[in-house]
Amino acid sequence: MDNIFSLCILLYSILSPPALLDQSYGKNTLLKALLNLRDGRNNAIPFLLDISKKMGDIKSFINVAYTDSYYKGQTALHIAIERRSAYSVQLLIKEGAEVHAEACGKFFQPHDLLSFYCSLVS
Repeated sequence: MDNIFSLCILLYSILSPPALLDQSYGKNTLLKALLNLRDGRNNAIPFLLDISKKMGDIKSFINVAYTDSYYKGQTALHIAIERRSAYSVQLLIKEGAEVHAEACGKFFQPHDLLSFYCSLVS
């Protein structure tokens, strides 16, 4: 089991440091995992959080936010809420997710088009 954990730490260090974020959007492995839930869960999420905690960067890992102009500021907690995953929301808050983070990208601004967040403006 230690060998598996060591391999996971190696993979985590390759896939998640800030220098290796998806530079065009700011996504990390946690955000990607939250976008791929099945029945409100993704079994990789607790595992990723555990590794992040052991690596000592849980706060930055959980609170990384999109950087592109469309979804700027959207965090893992925003995605978990949007996906209506109470399990993920509770897990992220327990591990220190910033509950006051503001998603301020164009997608979240009022506009004349229908979207998940805005109704039709007359």
